[in-house]
Amino acid sequence: MDSIVLDLQKEAMDSGSSISNLLRKSYVISKKLKIRDFEKWASQELNGYMSNLENIPDYREVRGSLQFLNPIYGWRPVIIENPELADIVSTNKISQPITEIEYLVESSNDHLVIQLPQNIQNQLSNWADGRPTKFQVSFGKSQAQQIIDSVRNIILEWSIQLEEDGILGEGVSFSKEEKREADKQNYTVNNFYGNTSGVQI
Repeated sequence: MDSIVLDLQKEAMDSGSSISNLLRKSYVISKKLKIRDFEKWASQELNGYMSNLENIPDYREVRGSLQFLNPIYGWRPVIIENPELADIVSTNKISQPITEIEYLVESSNDHLVIQLPQNIQNQLSNWADGRPTKFQVSFGKSQAQQIIDSVRNIILEWSIQLEEDGILGEGVSFSKEEKREADKQNYTVNNFYGNTSGVQI
């Protein structure tokens, strides 16, 4: 019978495989092995981080250009002279489920947009002499693709580590020895992706 871990590894190496299917398989593996950190991570990637905004991973951070809606000319760039402030308002973390990010990458043009929260919209309107308008951040589609690639790499690294630790599974089942080995290891998601830095709105 095939190994679910090796199957996961093969699929993670295939750039054409669905990232959501990889996450579902990772969720099943981590659930059966009681690897809570990976189980929670896979679930949040599939369902989004909307209820857990403070814990959005760094690899979901994107940087773009702040724009405002001109009633005549459409979306126009906002010039902010303060570099620190410009960095804050042009940097954001994407909380949507990975399926939405996948869809945007496949269906959109070169640039994607993030609608800013209402409290940030109000603050920016106050800075713009109180004139009501809408604001958004436009960023390159390649940054959304990098989020997908980061998730794929995390799954690949994790599956390789499971194999090295002798945890392969048979079909979708794991032996008592494999479960004991998984319990001894420290499979923290943070161990499988590099740190990045930035400011979250």
